[in-house]
Amino acid sequence: MPNERSQGAGWKCRLARAVGLSGASSLWLAAAAAAICLAVSLNDAGWAAYVVLLAATACGLLLARNEARGDRKLLAKFGLVANGVLSTGLLGFLILAAIQELRHPGSVPLHDRRVSQQWREDHARQRFDEALRTGNVAVARQIAQHASEVLDDRQDAFDRLLLAAIVEGRRELAAFLVEQCRADVNRMTDWRYGDRWHSQATPLYLAAQQGDLEFVRALIESRADPNRAWQPEQLPLAVAARNGDVALAAYLIRQTQVEINPKGTPPLFFAAQAGQPMVVELLLQNGANPNAVCAQGSALTAAIDSSSYEVTAMLLICGADPNRCSQSEGGVPEFESALHRAVAISRHDLAELLLRHEADVNMSCRCATESTPQQKTSLDLAFENADQPMIDLLLGYGGMRQSELDAQQRAAVTTLSKEKIL
Repeated sequence: MPNERSQGAGWKCRLARAVGLSGASSLWLAAAAAAICLAVSLNDAGWAAYVVLLAATACGLLLARNEARGDRKLLAKFGLVANGVLSTGLLGFLILAAIQELRHPGSVPLHDRRVSQQWREDHARQRFDEALRTGNVAVARQIAQHASEVLDDRQDAFDRLLLAAIVEGRRELAAFLVEQCRADVNRMTDWRYGDRWHSQATPLYLAAQQGDLEFVRALIESRADPNRAWQPEQLPLAVAARNGDVALAAYLIRQTQVEINPKGTPPLFFAAQAGQPMVVELLLQNGANPNAVCAQGSALTAAIDSSSYEVTAMLLICGADPNRCSQSEGGVPEFESALHRAVAISRHDLAELLLRHEADVNMSCRCATESTPQQKTSLDLAFENADQPMIDLLLGYGGMRQSELDAQQRAAVTTLSKEKIL
């Protein structure tokens, strides 16, 4: 009996050690597999490792439970076989997955890998947008260098953000958007900032509107076109002329290929309209046409409207024609002459200045201030305003009313007809 007991005890010890070794190896292998799978983001394999771990734990619990019942041999064999099969299968799977991953990185088609990658991209994009919104260019540049996908399919957002950076004066952010994000410096965009709406605004127009010469210079160096605008008043030179920004106007004229006399309303008209003598002088010195006309009138009529004696005199000295008007199909001026406008606002000094420069005192124009415009002379307007000093001035230069001109014309026609009959 002692020998049988000792043999039984020896068998028990050997079997217990074998089962324990198998269980321990299975647990260690499962833990190592889980760590490897988590490290390489092979989460499907990680689930397999967890299953093996649970199976090994269940076998250990079942073995402990039946140890007390005496059914040692059957349970030990079952635990040994189960642990061996699961461990071998898991090890083989890990080896094959590792070989595939080493040969073709990223080629293991597991769903969790794609989810993890999408999560990383979304997180990077959120951090990138937050950095741009707060103006943290250093962080945005670092994210763009390590996650280039944040720049994909974002052109419209970058273009609009460039406009906001210009209005807010954030030069470093604007430079990053142009250089790194490839924002379009020539795009015309309908854009709202605060309560202000900009129709077809370009970055260069907004920079000129802000009067930021450094911004304008940076945009032009990035190949922004100074002659691109939706409306003539949105040209950078027109903006500088209207705002009286001599430095900006001088830079655009001397350092770029800007057009001094573009189609439509010229920059000289805007400078004269705003009463900016220094910009008017700069434009005239660089070839601006003092007789250019547009739908609103000429630079001279714009100077009269702004009541600027200095600009009016400068234009006349540089060759502006005081009788220059655009003609309709019937040969009738479409807007009042400079003298008509000077009389209408009762500026005697401007009217006398124009008359000294050979303004036609009896020119007839269609006055746009009436609902049913009629042909009138400057003297007609003076009588309507009951402006006696102006009446005396015009009469001194031979001014006549429209009715008198019509009577003279009829008399001339009658005389000519009689001469033909004779």
